[in-house]
Amino acid sequence: MPAAEDGSIRRLNKEVIFYTDSRTGQMIDEWTNPWTEEKVKVVHVANDPFNYTISEWLILAPEDFGGGEKGEPRKIPLLFPWKRSGDVITLNTDMHLHYPNALQPEKWVRESSGKMAQVSEMMRYFVSAKDLENPELTSVNYRGTWNRITPWLPWMLMGQTPGHCLYMSTMLKSDNIEIIPEHVRKFSEERYPGMLSAPKEDYGPSISSLEYYSREQTPAPPLKD
Repeated sequence: MPAAEDGSIRRLNKEVIFYTDSRTGQMIDEWTNPWTEEKVKVVHVANDPFNYTISEWLILAPEDFGGGEKGEPRKIPLLFPWKRSGDVITLNTDMHLHYPNALQPEKWVRESSGKMAQVSEMMRYFVSAKDLENPELTSVNYRGTWNRITPWLPWMLMGQTPGHCLYMSTMLKSDNIEIIPEHVRKFSEERYPGMLSAPKEDYGPSISSLEYYSREQTPAPPLKD
C-alpha cells in the first residue's frame, strides 16, 4: 500500500503453511506421531489477514517490573542490517519472541506447550542492488531463507513434553503464480481459495496461528488410562 503521511508502510499479507508427507510431498490430513504412536488430525495454517506496519520506529512491549506494575512501551529506531556484496544486497531480520500462549494449559491440556510461547524466526533476503536503485520500481523480487524454532505444534498433542519444531525453508517473491507447484495450487483452490489472491484492502484482525487455533478448534479429549 502507499506510504502513510508519517512515512510508514502498511504491509498486507495472507499466510499459509501446508503440512505434507515427507516421502510423497502431498498434503496430509492425518499424521502418526512417532513419539506417542497416536494418529492425530493435521491442522494446516491459513492466517487471513496477517498485516503489519513498517515504520522507522520499533515499539517494544512494556517490561513487567513485578507487583503488577509495568513500564512504558519503549520506542527505538528500527535499523536494518543491510549489506552489499557486488550487485547483491542482503538483509537479515531476526525475531526472538516470548509471549502469553493463546492456548493456556488449563484448558488446552494436550495442545499447550505452556503458559508462555517462545518462538524465534530468522529470515535472510537476497535482492538485486540494481532493482533497489531503480526509481521506476515500487516493488522488487527477492530470494532468501526462512527458519523458525517453535514449540510443538498444538495438533501434535505433545502437551508440555520438552522439545520443539524446527522449520528450515527457502522463500522468494514473484509476480507469477506459476512458481507455486500445481498440486499445491489445486489444494489451495479446494480448501483455501481466498489464499490465491492478494489482499486489496486492510481488514482485520491480524492474529497468530495459535490464536486462530484457539478460535477454530476444540481441546482434545484426555488420554485413556
